[in-house]
Amino acid sequence: MLQPMNSSRIRPETLQHDGSPVGVLRFGAPDRPPMLLVHGFAGDKFAWQYNIAALGRAHHVVAIDLPGHGQTAPRPETVHWRGMAAWLARLVIALGLERPHLVGHSLGARLCLELAGHAAIGARSTSLIACAGLSPRWDHDFLARLSRAADPHEAEACVRILFGGATLNLAPFVRHMLTRLDRSAMAAFLRENWHDPELRPAGRYDWARLRGPVQVIWGSDDPVTAPPPPAWLDGTEHHLIDAVGHMPHIAAAGRVNGLILDFAARSAAHPQCSTVPAQE
Repeated sequence: MLQPMNSSRIRPETLQHDGSPVGVLRFGAPDRPPMLLVHGFAGDKFAWQYNIAALGRAHHVVAIDLPGHGQTAPRPETVHWRGMAAWLARLVIALGLERPHLVGHSLGARLCLELAGHAAIGARSTSLIACAGLSPRWDHDFLARLSRAADPHEAEACVRILFGGATLNLAPFVRHMLTRLDRSAMAAFLRENWHDPELRPAGRYDWARLRGPVQVIWGSDDPVTAPPPPAWLDGTEHHLIDAVGHMPHIAAAGRVNGLILDFAARSAAHPQCSTVPAQE
């Protein structure tokens, strides 16, 4: 089992998993219920900087870098998203996260969706933010452009598309894009996964495959992965946040943090239910 770090403050750490380095952030006492945060394509563990402290007040929160992102090295077997999901399942077990609450964004949400059906993980709840592969519409051209952005003007243009009309200081996100992304790994991932029909579905996901409660959170103005038809989300608790783009966990962090914490608390109170009663 990988050893936990001192969780009294947020601090990056590099661990070894499957013979390669993995970037990790932890926050919150280790005896609290575990919560795993999984970033999206072209992100890293710092994508949760607006969430980890709030979520860590009630949970032991672990944010990780996916292969080819942040401090985690690319791996040949994770070029396809299913291989990445298998790698993530092994990491959860190695970290000793027993029955974690799963929270993912975009690609990370799709990986969490796979883990939610994994008996060995036993997820207590799953919160999916702008989840890849639930909508028939996602902008491959933009993602390819994102993977190539190498000058400040292009990086800023891509960041503005991601955040839509959010009133945030975007400069740190532009710097991140210019200094921390592995462009060759991202381009390889896009080539491998673009034609996968599971990421471009013709119908709703079979929510009965999952073992615990699921909520779906989406920005109404997401230009990257448009919200699916509402009927496709029947069987989940779902929330559409007005005037927010592809990054609701940042652009509407307070609202999203509240949704995640409330859903996790209700899921813990009703552990045998596939859906949990809404708070009055």
